[in-house]
Amino acid sequence: MFTLSQLSYWTAKHLGDTGLVAMQERGRVQIGKVADLTLFDPQTVELRATYKVGENGLPPVGIPYVIVNGTVVVDSGKVLDVRPGRPIRFPVEPRGRFEPISPGGWLSENTISDQIVPHMEDTGLGSVVEDGH
Repeated sequence: MFTLSQLSYWTAKHLGDTGLVAMQERGRVQIGKVADLTLFDPQTVELRATYKVGENGLPPVGIPYVIVNGTVVVDSGKVLDVRPGRPIRFPVEPRGRFEPISPGGWLSENTISDQIVPHMEDTGLGSVVEDGH
Protein backbone atom coordinates (compact mmCIF):
# COMPACT_ATOMS: atom_id res chain seq x y z
CA MET A 1 0.00 0.00 0.00
CA PHE A 2 2.89 2.34 0.76
CA THR A 3 4.34 1.86 -2.73
CA LEU A 4 0.96 2.53 -4.33
CA SER A 5 0.65 5.67 -2.24
CA GLN A 6 4.08 6.82 -3.42
CA LEU A 7 3.08 6.21 -7.05
CA SER A 8 -0.23 8.03 -6.83
CA TYR A 9 -1.01 10.19 -3.82
CA TRP A 10 2.45 11.55 -3.02
CA THR A 11 3.15 12.52 -6.62
CA ALA A 12 -0.20 14.30 -6.88
CA LYS A 13 0.24 15.93 -3.46
CA HIS A 14 3.67 17.37 -4.20
CA LEU A 15 2.57 18.69 -7.60
CA GLY A 16 -0.56 20.12 -5.96
CA ASP A 17 1.58 21.80 -3.30
CA THR A 18 3.48 23.63 -6.05
CA GLY A 19 0.22 25.28 -7.11
CA LEU A 20 -0.91 22.86 -9.80
CA VAL A 21 -4.58 22.96 -8.81
CA ALA A 22 -5.67 20.00 -10.97
CA MET A 23 -3.30 17.71 -9.03
CA GLN A 24 -4.91 18.67 -5.71
CA GLU A 25 -7.95 16.65 -6.80
CA ARG A 26 -6.02 13.53 -7.81
CA GLY A 27 -4.02 10.67 -6.36
CA ARG A 28 -6.58 8.96 -4.18
CA VAL A 29 -9.92 7.18 -4.50
CA GLN A 30 -12.30 9.41 -2.59
CA ILE A 31 -15.74 10.93 -3.12
CA GLY A 32 -15.43 14.25 -4.91
CA LYS A 33 -11.92 13.58 -6.22
CA VAL A 34 -10.74 12.73 -9.73
CA ALA A 35 -9.60 9.12 -9.92
CA ASP A 36 -8.01 7.54 -12.95
CA LEU A 37 -7.78 3.88 -12.00
CA THR A 38 -5.34 1.16 -13.04
CA LEU A 39 -6.22 -2.40 -12.07
CA PHE A 40 -3.28 -4.79 -12.11
CA ASP A 41 -1.79 -7.92 -10.65
CA PRO A 42 1.68 -7.13 -9.28
CA GLN A 43 2.76 -10.72 -10.02
CA THR A 44 2.12 -10.40 -13.76
CA VAL A 45 2.94 -6.76 -14.60
CA GLU A 46 5.86 -6.58 -17.00
CA LEU A 47 7.28 -3.76 -19.09
CA ARG A 48 7.80 -4.29 -22.80
CA ALA A 49 8.82 -0.82 -23.96
CA THR A 50 12.49 -0.21 -24.71
CA TYR A 51 14.47 2.56 -26.38
CA LYS A 52 14.64 0.57 -29.62
CA VAL A 53 12.78 1.87 -32.66
CA GLY A 54 9.40 0.15 -32.79
CA GLU A 55 9.52 -0.91 -29.15
CA ASN A 56 9.46 2.49 -27.45
CA GLY A 57 5.66 2.70 -27.28
CA LEU A 58 4.73 -0.87 -26.41
CA PRO A 59 2.24 -1.08 -23.55
CA PRO A 60 3.04 -3.23 -20.53
CA VAL A 61 1.41 -6.62 -19.93
CA GLY A 62 -0.41 -7.61 -16.75
CA ILE A 63 -2.67 -4.55 -16.63
CA PRO A 64 -6.15 -5.73 -17.60
CA TYR A 65 -8.09 -2.50 -17.01
CA VAL A 66 -7.40 1.24 -16.97
CA ILE A 67 -10.11 3.85 -16.49
CA VAL A 68 -9.35 7.49 -17.33
CA ASN A 69 -11.87 10.25 -16.69
CA GLY A 70 -14.59 7.59 -16.31
CA THR A 71 -13.79 5.96 -19.66
CA VAL A 72 -12.26 2.49 -20.04
CA VAL A 73 -9.02 2.87 -22.03
CA VAL A 74 -7.63 -0.64 -21.46
CA ASP A 75 -10.16 -3.47 -21.55
CA SER A 76 -9.04 -7.04 -20.85
CA GLY A 77 -5.44 -5.99 -21.54
CA LYS A 78 -6.25 -4.42 -24.92
CA VAL A 79 -5.52 -0.70 -25.37
CA LEU A 80 -8.60 0.96 -26.89
CA ASP A 81 -8.51 3.83 -29.37
CA VAL A 82 -9.97 6.44 -26.99
CA ARG A 83 -8.43 9.60 -25.57
CA PRO A 84 -10.47 10.77 -22.56
CA GLY A 85 -7.55 12.37 -20.70
CA ARG A 86 -7.16 16.12 -20.32
CA PRO A 87 -3.87 18.02 -20.17
CA ILE A 88 -2.81 19.26 -16.76
CA ARG A 89 -0.76 22.43 -16.92
CA PHE A 90 0.31 25.30 -14.77
CA PRO A 91 -1.44 28.53 -15.68
CA VAL A 92 0.60 30.99 -17.72
CA GLU A 93 2.20 33.51 -15.39
CA PRO A 94 3.49 36.97 -16.27
CA ARG A 95 6.84 36.17 -14.64
CA GLY A 96 8.48 32.75 -14.49
CA ARG A 97 9.30 30.97 -11.23
CA PHE A 98 12.87 30.04 -12.18
CA GLU A 99 15.44 31.40 -9.77
CA PRO A 100 19.04 30.68 -10.77
CA ILE A 101 21.39 29.39 -8.09
CA SER A 102 25.04 28.45 -8.00
CA PRO A 103 26.20 24.95 -7.09
CA GLY A 104 27.97 26.37 -4.04
CA GLY A 105 24.86 28.21 -2.94
CA TRP A 106 22.75 25.08 -3.29
CA LEU A 107 25.29 23.03 -1.34
CA SER A 108 25.46 25.57 1.49
CA GLU A 109 21.64 25.63 1.80
CA ASN A 110 20.98 21.90 1.42
CA THR A 111 23.90 20.07 3.01
CA ILE A 112 25.49 19.90 6.43
CA SER A 113 28.97 21.33 6.61
CA ASP A 114 31.11 20.37 9.58
CA GLN A 115 33.60 23.18 10.16
CA ILE A 116 35.38 21.24 12.93
CA VAL A 117 37.01 18.75 10.53
CA PRO A 118 39.95 20.43 8.77
CA HIS A 119 40.31 20.08 5.01
CA MET A 120 42.64 17.17 4.36
CA GLU A 121 44.05 16.04 1.07
CA ASP A 122 43.26 12.38 0.57
CA THR A 123 45.51 11.63 -2.40
CA GLY A 124 48.69 11.34 -0.37
CA LEU A 125 50.54 13.53 -2.88
CA GLY A 126 50.83 16.48 -0.50
CA SER A 127 53.55 14.87 1.55
CA VAL A 128 55.44 13.71 -1.54
CA VAL A 129 55.42 17.22 -3.03
CA GLU A 130 56.49 18.84 0.25
CA ASP A 131 59.36 16.37 0.77
CA GLY A 132 60.46 16.64 -2.86
CA HIS A 133 60.31 12.86 -3.37
